[in-house]
Amino acid sequence: MTLSAKDFAPPPPTAGSGHYVYPPDLVRAVKVAMVTQRPLLLRGAPGCGKTTLAADLARQLGRVFLQQVVTSRTEARDLEWQFDAIRRLSDAQLATPAMRKQVADVARYVDPQVLWWGFDPASARTRGGAAAGAPPRIPEAARAVKTDKLAAVVLIDEIDKAEPELANDLLEPFDRGGFTVAETGFEVSRVRSDVFLVVTTNEARDLPGPFLRRCVAFELERPLAKQLAAIAEAHHGTGIAALVDLDAISRELDRLAGIARDRGLREPGTAEFLDTVTACKDLALTADSDEWKAMTRLTLWKHARKELG
Repeated sequence: MTLSAKDFAPPPPTAGSGHYVYPPDLVRAVKVAMVTQRPLLLRGAPGCGKTTLAADLARQLGRVFLQQVVTSRTEARDLEWQFDAIRRLSDAQLATPAMRKQVADVARYVDPQVLWWGFDPASARTRGGAAAGAPPRIPEAARAVKTDKLAAVVLIDEIDKAEPELANDLLEPFDRGGFTVAETGFEVSRVRSDVFLVVTTNEARDLPGPFLRRCVAFELERPLAKQLAAIAEAHHGTGIAALVDLDAISRELDRLAGIARDRGLREPGTAEFLDTVTACKDLALTADSDEWKAMTRLTLWKHARKELG
């Protein structure tokens, strides 16, 4: 069942479930983003759990999770639709009557992308009106959904990797709740679906002010030792503290994070903490052994050895 903002109240994670641990202020941010129909902008250092949060949020809300990772070459249109001009030209060169008819149906060469599937899944399944031909590639998460009323959490991951023009070009589709497919003139509109937008940034570069004004921003801060212990229990069960010295791992995480911060390097985060817990548990390592110290260098320090000193 799809939950509304009023009903969203994630329960404490069951031991060993792997579900996200939601602090109260994060629950508040999710509710505000839902009722205002604004994208939820998640800030935080790499490895702090932004992508994991978006995926778990979809599970908690009873929605399909759709994701697209941004690269330095990503443009706004890559998140909306793609047009296969090369395939159309190739079909046109065959020059048979059947192929000429196909080429005239421009919509056959339109490939819906993640925002289209989130905003208007019914029209995405027909490429916005293609008369016939092969159906578009359906996102794996949506294939099991038998209805066109697709409720989704759409994640635009690591938007700061792209040029600022990407964020600026998303202003109109975010404001309109849709966009126009240039090649066909088809209007994609979110009024036909229930979509919750999540955007993440590692803050490698500043996002434009107009884009920030259209988001509900929340910063995921580095978890404290108590929070890390709760995260470990969510992944490994309540007995993990008897098997692994969680406090020792937390202290080593903080120590190495401080060194990385002083040297302008990426700090180890929650993902590295969980890898260390897993290694200690499965290899039965104790914090007073030389093997433990060598192992934590592998899991918590991802930079050159000379940078650690």
